[in-house]
Amino acid sequence: LPILTRIFTPYEFGIISLMTAFQTILIILINFGLEVSVSYFFFSLPEMRKETISSTIHINILIFLIIIVFFGVFGKDLFFPNIDQFIVYAVIITSLISTIFTTLMQIFRFTHKPIPLITISAIQSLFSGILVIIICGEFGGSLKDFFFINLATNFIFLIIIFFIFRNYISFRVLQIPFYLRIIKFGFPTVFGGITTYLINFTDRWMIDKILSKEKLGIYGVGLSVAGAFEILISSVMTAFLPYSLEIIKKYEENRGEIDRRLNILWRIYSGGSLLLVIFSIFFAEFFFLFVQKDYITGKYIVPFMVIKAVLFGGTYFSSLGTWKKEKTYLYSVSVFLGGVSNIVLNFLFIPILGIVGASLATAISMLIALTASFVFSQKVWKINFGFSRPILHLLISFALSFAYMKLNFSVTLILCFLSSAIAILTTFRKDEINFALEQFRNRNVL
Repeated sequence: LPILTRIFTPYEFGIISLMTAFQTILIILINFGLEVSVSYFFFSLPEMRKETISSTIHINILIFLIIIVFFGVFGKDLFFPNIDQFIVYAVIITSLISTIFTTLMQIFRFTHKPIPLITISAIQSLFSGILVIIICGEFGGSLKDFFFINLATNFIFLIIIFFIFRNYISFRVLQIPFYLRIIKFGFPTVFGGITTYLINFTDRWMIDKILSKEKLGIYGVGLSVAGAFEILISSVMTAFLPYSLEIIKKYEENRGEIDRRLNILWRIYSGGSLLLVIFSIFFAEFFFLFVQKDYITGKYIVPFMVIKAVLFGGTYFSSLGTWKKEKTYLYSVSVFLGGVSNIVLNFLFIPILGIVGASLATAISMLIALTASFVFSQKVWKINFGFSRPILHLLISFALSFAYMKLNFSVTLILCFLSSAIAILTTFRKDEINFALEQFRNRNVL
């Protein structure tokens, strides 16, 4: 990324950021909420795993074809008239490839094989980055080349992952009732996904309208840095979902044991998240030493966006009751409340705090969504989570983020070390950590 800031201008990064947001909504639509269905049915119906994966891919392709036809008829006039249509269609095709690739990569996680998951993902990112640097940097390639490289590398790695998991894939049309079943479970979460997108996109749209595309480009660089942390959190929590469902299934007759085991994970997640926010401050400060000075203010949004990612990860805990009772629509309602608040908060904060105001608004709106999700989920299937320590960790995270923006970095550094001590002392118990590690190592249910 530091090298890319020397290749592309803030204005061009503004376009990249806009297309990234566009790709996000396309992936949500193409995925159709089926990522949740795959996680649920892969474990609840082990004899139907091939059908679960295959039917998901079939539906992804069908929705993609509808989107392509729609954009072929209406897209040029309605969407991005000032952006090269090659870029728009490259993003649409990449969205399908990325959706199927992600679905297949989940099999590594479901079968407890994190090493190939991490390795393939890392190689893909590295390969794509090297090609961009060579073609766009050394040979003066354009934004069209950048998006084409992204499309091509995604396609190459999809072929590789198709070959690895070919035994899970069938292009034979399955029985309609099974398609309908996985759609029924996952579809309600589409609205939550779209609202989450609006939470993530509203800030960019308002920065573009209230400030400028240059500010949007600076914001986009900060988002990219925070995105590394978001990927980490998302990977951990996606793995957490099947484990938590197994816990609930195994100890359904012993609710106290469910509470105990999930609270261990909840407390570790909370304290670990505070440490992650602290690390993001150090990482941002170091990373932006290598970035063009035009982008330097982008570093201040990083900890706020990491907090947002942490709060979104928390919905995997808060929604367990709704997953258990298959009332997935309640998740969408909670995220909708966060989305509405995000619009209001961005309108209030951006004129005052600029791009930092946008990141703060996004974090607070995700907190509102998480709170609503806990309330709804506890109503339908109660889990006795503890909240005092997570609230403490969250308040410290926000305080450190403001300190990083307003105070001398040496003062922030001292506060970070003190906060790290608080996180460790209020979270981690040696016996519980050893217990959790042993269970994961043995691939047992916690």
